[in-house]
Amino acid sequence: MTQSAASPEVRRALEQFRVFYAELADVKAQILSGARRREDEDSAPDAVVRPVFARLRRSLADLGFHRRRDRGDMDIGYVMAATADEVLLHMVEWEGRRVWSSTLLEEAVYGSREAGDRVLDAGEDLASGRQSGQKDVAAAILLALLLGFRGRCRGSDHAGEIARLKERLYAGVFGRPFDPKVDWQTLMSGALGPALDAGRLRRLPRLAPWVAAVGASIVIYLIASHLIWWSATGSLLATADRIAAGETTRVEPSR
Repeated sequence: MTQSAASPEVRRALEQFRVFYAELADVKAQILSGARRREDEDSAPDAVVRPVFARLRRSLADLGFHRRRDRGDMDIGYVMAATADEVLLHMVEWEGRRVWSSTLLEEAVYGSREAGDRVLDAGEDLASGRQSGQKDVAAAILLALLLGFRGRCRGSDHAGEIARLKERLYAGVFGRPFDPKVDWQTLMSGALGPALDAGRLRRLPRLAPWVAAVGASIVIYLIASHLIWWSATGSLLATADRIAAGETTRVEPSR
């Protein structure tokens, strides 16, 4: 099957999301490492939050997403800010969680506290065609969902709703069906969880040189691989290689 190349706006969205999420992944690793170092210390939570908040806000600004006073159309930065807020509120145990909930990145940059609804509503509008011309935002929402963003659906039994939204966004962004044979949840969430906790980020080359030459499935896969630490997955990959090569390990019975 011929695979369509991503449009320039989608390529840009993927690259921006990759850059920001690499920062977020590194922040998470530092938080976990710092938490281990401070386990016997009495560090004020707000002192822990300040450098994290400043770094992620600066990362958004470096990508061109500055403070906005209006609540107009959603942009990629809004989705990235919402993803960071959800990761730091629900996907990592740390002493700054309570402080972070009172100073959301979304609120600091966009002046709102409604991403849990807005991101999913925008995803539905884009997937259904009610809103058009924003494939870059659709791509960002797709990546957020693949990386575990759930918004108002977090903690609820909405797995089917989220799965359908991912499939529809994927088809709309890349012009081909979502591949049911790929275990995206394991690839993007399950594999990333222990990898992020392992403490070393494996950064690969930028997306731009290869996005145009490969299909959308490879694009998403390589975005994930930017964030996988080799030390956390090396043995698993080696085992997979042996299985793919048809090798087996047998214990010969005693004669």
